[in-house]
Amino acid sequence: MNAIDYKSLKKDFRKFIKNQIMVMSPETVQAHSLSIQLNLIHFLKNNDFINQQKSQIWGSYQALGTEPQVNFEVIETVLEPHLQIAYPLTQDDTLQFYSNVEQWRVSSLCVREPVVGQKIEIKDIAGLIIPGLAFNKSGHRLGRGMGYYDKSFQKFQGPKIGLCYEINFLNNVPYESHDLCMDYVITEKQVYKIDKIHKQENSK
Repeated sequence: MNAIDYKSLKKDFRKFIKNQIMVMSPETVQAHSLSIQLNLIHFLKNNDFINQQKSQIWGSYQALGTEPQVNFEVIETVLEPHLQIAYPLTQDDTLQFYSNVEQWRVSSLCVREPVVGQKIEIKDIAGLIIPGLAFNKSGHRLGRGMGYYDKSFQKFQGPKIGLCYEINFLNNVPYESHDLCMDYVITEKQVYKIDKIHKQENSK
């Protein structure tokens, strides 16, 4: 029996997903991204993730063209003083996070990264908001193949929220055991809570 070539399978799947997103009109991208942003704000405000007694730091991202165009500065403003947003900087093959960013740069992957700000240790991050090209119903994420999130957060115990468009929340995506798994996935349609039993069964 031939072993599955996950690297090639993921590469082909990424191309398929990117093509789906690229045919979306700018108006559709803007509308869907705003709906995802509003769903995320509502979800964070109405759940126990945000500690009302003290400010929490959450990791987020700066969007690439094929990712939901969520404005985390707006989210931070709406939820302050209870939520502080930290942004990732690629360092070797992992991620470092910074809040209160004063200066940015454009990375080799054409994404904005913090240059000057307050460095945040992984252990001080309360939760993660993570983009994905696609997620499956058991919470597995299809990223861009660099492995930054997978390597940085394998032992992370806080809540992980994936953001994607509804057309990219699928029954099946190719994944491997090391791929990061979400607790929730938010699209422009709704918030999906990932069933723990289903997640465990599909991780075997």
